[in-house]
Amino acid sequence: MQNNRNLDEQSSPQLISHKEVLAMFHISSKAAIYKWRQNRGFPDPVTLMPLRWLRAAVEEWKENVGGCGR
Repeated sequence: MQNNRNLDEQSSPQLISHKEVLAMFHISSKAAIYKWRQNRGFPDPVTLMPLRWLRAAVEEWKENVGGCGR
């Protein structure tokens, strides 16, 4: 069983915070995520306060589309 203390405080096995998304893709700006949403089909967040995404949707996007710059 995964220790939830290793996850960002706003993350869970089902949800991923913007901090964890930034770390996953080795980026430092939320602006990149917004560009990916507009131009590359990155999933929309499921909550805005705090900003979180479905972990499975982000992992699927990473595997199928990738997170390389642009």
